This record gives sequence, C-alpha cells and structure tokens, in this order.
Amino acid sequence: MITRRKFLAGTAAALVSQRAIAQHIDGSIPEIVARRPTFGALRWDAWYSMDLGTAGYELAVDPGTLAPNKWHFRAPIHAITGDNMISWEGATQEAFDNEILAANRFGLDYWVFDYYDSALGAFHAAFNIALSYYLNSKLVTKPRFALMESSADLGTTGKSSAQIARALPYIQNPHYMKVKGNRPLIYMYYTSENVATYWNGDIANLRIAIDALRVAVQAAGLANPYIVCLNGGLSSGVVPIALGADCSGRYVGPIPARFSGTYAAMVAEDRRYWATDAAAFSPYIPTVNVGFDPTPINDNPPRWWTINPKSVIEPTTEELVAHFQNASNFVKRNPTICDANTVLVYSWSECVEGGVAMMPTIGNPTGTKGLALLSVR
Repeated sequence: MITRRKFLAGTAAALVSQRAIAQHIDGSIPEIVARRPTFGALRWDAWYSMDLGTAGYELAVDPGTLAPNKWHFRAPIHAITGDNMISWEGATQEAFDNEILAANRFGLDYWVFDYYDSALGAFHAAFNIALSYYLNSKLVTKPRFALMESSADLGTTGKSSAQIARALPYIQNPHYMKVKGNRPLIYMYYTSENVATYWNGDIANLRIAIDALRVAVQAAGLANPYIVCLNGGLSSGVVPIALGADCSGRYVGPIPARFSGTYAAMVAEDRRYWATDAAAFSPYIPTVNVGFDPTPINDNPPRWWTINPKSVIEPTTEELVAHFQNASNFVKRNPTICDANTVLVYSWSECVEGGVAMMPTIGNPTGTKGLALLSVR
C-alpha cells in the first residue's frame, strides 16, 4: 500500500501562495477578487467515510468505482491507493485543511456543501463529515460556505421544525456566505420525485417548510435569506415561483447530447441556457461546468447511480479560463438578472460524475482547474 500523507504535506506547502486572495474572515475581499463576481464551487463529499453502508464505502470497496488503477487519478489527493484498491482513510482534519489552503490559493470565494440532514441515516450523514472538518478547522482565513438543502432533507409534510433547527446553527456561523449585503445564501435542490415522496405530491407543502426556514433565520437575528431554486426553472419559472424562491439556477449545466462531446460544445450549451433559464425566471445564477465524464461510475455503478452515457472531453486550462470569464462577463452585463453577483461552479469534488474536479487530485495535485480561476476578472 502506498501512503500519500508525506505527499500531502509537500503539496500543502506548494499551495500556500504569498499572494493568496481568499475572502477574509471579516467578510472583506482583496481588490483583485472584488473586481469580479464571487465564485462558489459545489461540493459532493463522499470522500471522507469508509463506513459500511455509506457512499464512500461503495465508491472505494463495493462496487469499488475508483478502485481500479486506471481511475486512481480521479480521486482526492488524500486518498490512499494500492494495486486496484483505494481508501479514504487519509481523510483527516489536516487533509481537509490542505483543501482550504488550495481553495485560498485559487481565490475561491465559497463552497456550497451538499447538506444532508443527519436524521436520515448513516448513508446521508457521512456526506456532512467534510462540513464538520470545515467548521473545526483552526485556519482563520478560508472560503466562506453555503448550504445546499435538498427537497428531501427539509422534512416531510407538516414536519420540518427539527430539520430547520439542525440547519440554523450553520447559517448563523460567521463564515456563512451572504449576498446582496447581508442575506444568507441558501441553495435548494429541487426534484419532482422528492415532492412526490416527502411532500404528498404537492409543492405547496414544501413551500410551507421553506417559508418556515425563512422565518427561523430572521427570528435568529439574520437578514431574510436569499433562496436559490436549483433545477426547478429548466423550462419555466413555475417551480421557483411556487417555492417562493428568490432566484433560480442549475446544479449542473446542460450536457451535450452526444458521447465524447467537445468542451466547446458544452460551453455553447452553458451560454445558451444562461439566457433561456434567466428569461424563464430571474434573478438567476449561472453555472459553469468544469467538465463532465461519469465513465468510472458507469463502469462500476453503486446501487443509487443511474447510467449516464454522456461525456465531455476534458477542457484545456485556456478553455476553462475563457469559460470562467464568460460567466463573470454574463453576471457583470446583467446586474439586475444576476443580482446576487455570483457564479456557481460544477464542481469542486464530483470526482466520479464530473470527473474534472477543481480540488487537487492524485492525477492533478496542484489543482490546475482551480488555478484557472485566478485569471478571471
């Protein structure tokens, strides 16, 4: 077995730049970042638990999605590898602090944590381990963070008070991301399947829970939260309006229909959908795809994965810089439509689905996709 702990330490030193440009703890940001919109990267954090019955276990052991040698390069840099095996046992507070240092080096403004309510069992709770590492970090300067609540994690019809109570302390944290002055930024991942399962098939029941969340946040002394409906405004504004959302957007942008599409085709689709989505419901937050290639998870799918044959060729650094700049320009040109002045990036850590993660990985320890953000104005 080959350990990566010594390599982690060396990489951490390399990632600490003398001109790191992260957002400061008091909320201010250096002038080089202030000239552009804020950028937040989505986190999907299966990479911190090897416990039986968790997504991390399934991806490492059974069916072992990233266990084959040929896929090790996709894994987070804290992974421990051997011959056709992989483990996340290198996930420590120190390893996560190295992620913070990397995000600071890239000038990333905030992370969006896929937040799962711990009452839903070990499979979901394991995704929150990275969020715990973030909150426990002693590093003073780090990206801010926001929660992405799923429409499956805010409770059920008539029962959401416990879930709201568990989420509220995160939103009260001094590092929590705010937009439009001091409004806490909350993403809501919507699916019609969740409404059918948890909200008696009636979106009005979910709206009641979201309204209760608003009331609770303001009762805690914070401003009215800025709630973004992800995936509900793909063809019309019906869902964001029904949810009482302030804004719409997508978790992942559109994927070109043909296998092995070019990144240029993805860029064109992203830009087309920014316009059509924003016309359906605004305000709007554009999503930038860093890439999309689910081949490893298609090859060895866990029980919860639906095969997706679509794939996009990995972008060059120059292509990625240009697309980040596209998003920055779109926001700056449309200050009313993009009133939160922010861009969402897919993704920081979708290592099996997105494939081209911003985070440092075994195959890309310096995180060149993250470094591309430094050139954006």
